[in-house]
Amino acid sequence: MVLSMAVTLISEGSEIDRIQDALALPNETEAIIAVGDIVYSQSGGWTEAERVFVLVENVEREVNNGGFDQFFDNSSGDNAHESHQALLTMGAANTPRRCSRKR
Repeated sequence: MVLSMAVTLISEGSEIDRIQDALALPNETEAIIAVGDIVYSQSGGWTEAERVFVLVENVEREVNNGGFDQFFDNSSGDNAHESHQALLTMGAANTPRRCSRKR
């Protein structure tokens, strides 16, 4: 899911060469981390695609590490509503509903 968002970043012209290099990495996890590093290192405001990438990557990172409890217990959960919308933007079917849980 997050990897497909990185491809969207390329189409929006954000750090095109660096993101393409990151996506060429053989390991998907390393590619996602590399794209994240590129997005996080930018000064100034993020594009909508970059913001969606960050929100979805935060959900995936937290949920993969400790489940939805970890997502809601950590600072990423502070953005649950925005994460819900980002996941809908990505076309995720089930995860957005889980992110809309009341704290």
